[in-house]
Amino acid sequence: MSWSDFVRGVRRAPQPTANCPAPLRTVAGTTEVIEGGRDRELTFAVSADESTGRLTIRLSRPDPELMEKLALLVYPGPADTSTEAQGWAAPSRP
Repeated sequence: MSWSDFVRGVRRAPQPTANCPAPLRTVAGTTEVIEGGRDRELTFAVSADESTGRLTIRLSRPDPELMEKLALLVYPGPADTSTEAQGWAAPSRP
């Protein structure tokens, strides 16, 4: 597992198809993701530096409960797992 896997998890959590995206609205860009599905908004908000082991999450406002929300709503998304399998995209229709 890497920090980038966690970044993928944070980017997946507020997707409109996720179970409960609203609690993460304090992460910068998540409102746009929830309302319009534009996950590119989170590119700036969530990043990782593997060489230093630093994970950066930018907030739109302070959130004293952020760590609890991350623990409950975010799980790492391995790079070799498709975005559909991670819940990033709506299932394909036949």
